[in-house]
Amino acid sequence: MLNPAIILVLLVALGAATLGGYRYGYSRAEDAVSARVAAAQVEAIEQANRDTEAATKRALDAARAEADARVRAAGIRRKGEIDATAKARPECVRDADSMRLLHEAIAAANGTAPAADSVPDAVRSNAAASVGQ
Repeated sequence: MLNPAIILVLLVALGAATLGGYRYGYSRAEDAVSARVAAAQVEAIEQANRDTEAATKRALDAARAEADARVRAAGIRRKGEIDATAKARPECVRDADSMRLLHEAIAAANGTAPAADSVPDAVRSNAAASVGQ
């Protein structure tokens, strides 16, 4: 039979090998998890960068559109001011061109299509009829 000291040494060696194998396997698993977490973080950062770039592009496009509208409205307003100054009369009469410029300025400020040059006749006759009664 074997010496009891040898059996004890073999059992301790077996326990040490088992513990070492467990620790080695655990560290390998931790490394794999760490690698997956790092990859997920890199993907999240890249997605955040793409989202930020898209948001910045949308904001710049909106700012450009607003600036274009302001420039367009200012130009139309200047045309109207020049026309009003050139055609200033005490009786405040506006010709068709002045009315067109006024309608364009109002439409540009509101961001809509220019209004009609006059009120429809049907509305005028009803209003005149009701005033006369």
